[in-house]
Amino acid sequence: GFKAVYRSTLGEKQGCGGVIENETGVIISPDSNGDGLYEFDLDCIWTILAPEYAVIQLNFQSMDIEASESSLNCSFDYLEIRDGSTYRDPLIEKLCGKQFPTIIESSENKLFIHFHSDGKVNKAGFRLAYKMINSTCGGSFDVSSITQTIKSPNFPLSYPARSRCTYHFTVEHPWLDRVSFKFTSFDLSCENGDYVEFVSEYSLDEPYRMCGYKPNTKLIGVNKIWMTFSAGNVVRGNRKFSVDVVLMNCNETFDAESGFITNRNYPFDTWNQNCLIHINTSSNSKISLYFYEFSVDWNEKSSNCSAHKMEIYSNTTSIATLCPGALPNPIFTSTNHLTLKLFENTVYKYYIIYSSTTLDSGCGGSITSINGVFTSPGFPAVYKKNAVCVWNIRSLGMHSLTLSFPEFGLNARACETNYLEIFDGLELSEDKKVARYCGRDKPAVHIIEGNTFSVKMVTDSNNDGIGFRAKFVRNKSGFIAKNKVITSFSKPEVRAGSVHLSGL
Repeated sequence: GFKAVYRSTLGEKQGCGGVIENETGVIISPDSNGDGLYEFDLDCIWTILAPEYAVIQLNFQSMDIEASESSLNCSFDYLEIRDGSTYRDPLIEKLCGKQFPTIIESSENKLFIHFHSDGKVNKAGFRLAYKMINSTCGGSFDVSSITQTIKSPNFPLSYPARSRCTYHFTVEHPWLDRVSFKFTSFDLSCENGDYVEFVSEYSLDEPYRMCGYKPNTKLIGVNKIWMTFSAGNVVRGNRKFSVDVVLMNCNETFDAESGFITNRNYPFDTWNQNCLIHINTSSNSKISLYFYEFSVDWNEKSSNCSAHKMEIYSNTTSIATLCPGALPNPIFTSTNHLTLKLFENTVYKYYIIYSSTTLDSGCGGSITSINGVFTSPGFPAVYKKNAVCVWNIRSLGMHSLTLSFPEFGLNARACETNYLEIFDGLELSEDKKVARYCGRDKPAVHIIEGNTFSVKMVTDSNNDGIGFRAKFVRNKSGFIAKNKVITSFSKPEVRAGSVHLSGL
């Protein structure tokens, strides 16, 4: 024979489970007797089915479910959410206690929700709202002088989890036209693996990937450009982005406190028109220019500066003329406005970093670039002043960095008052200090495992060294994730391309 044990439980009519096809609605843990607590011994299963090409978004409003000693196990009562329509589909979240994600989204048009309670402890339960949203994203765009705005799926609300969208941008004249990408909204979670990645044709660079909060920059690309957006398994908070895409003309204006400027289709040469590039920083600041790469005309041995050159003006006064030949030394100014003048029938290739400071010209400041160089004030001249200069470096994108000092020299007889320090990140604290150098020996090459670092230089009036020239380069072999370096990544199917950031 046999012995059977049975118990009564709630069903669909009492709000315990069911198949849901309504576009919007609310799911609440069952409370049949109205005491404000969910019932014992429940196994409620809701299956939400959306139309094809739609995804399902859950927005949690409250949750109080009995938690086990380890909230990671949720072995007593729990709410289980799976990406599909059965218990065999991938688990998105298993929840208990009072902590819950603000938003959960399916990757396709089905979602499986299972609420389980045992027979010992009951709590207030949960309440969540669901809705079905269009999952369409990506597409092809012809870029023109009319601004087009690209928004993340479901903008201005959070984008769906596990979204992946590819946008393809083309221009009419691939080797002349430049495309500006200016983010008006940008909040992507680095920890959850969310990112936007740019790549374009016919260049030597690896893909450029970014996450975090809105960069005070515009992205400039040439030729065919692909922008890929990818979201992780869970979206927490109101994550979104919006970017204005427009064709740039020859004349440009940069209004950020730091940034960098390249020729149109860098790293290749550009046959230029008559163009003016304006740099404006805050009042009372002083602009410095550093040259990562620079050439004028196709013949490096040419000395015809009257025909092929770049002129630099402070307001209407010419302060420098850059001719064919060697890489220019840095230019340190006492103004917050510069104009770079380019001439027609001249071939240019340049990558110029600019920064600003309210201290002595060239003494510290912020530097925002992918790769870059910076130097001590007045370099290569000796800086004989009692000074403390701090450079805060932010390399755009999720890449680790290599920092080196091709030239270095400080007073070896007074290391207590003439030295250089390197810090991991932007905080100048002892626990963030990486190294300290003085004298004539070159500092070691450093691998920066984040995309920010700081350099502090202290000098006195007896300094007799040339100072330093520092160079940082993003490491193409790895992206940063959760403050660590990933040493490999999957490359897009398209050929890596020329995408560059310049400060607005």
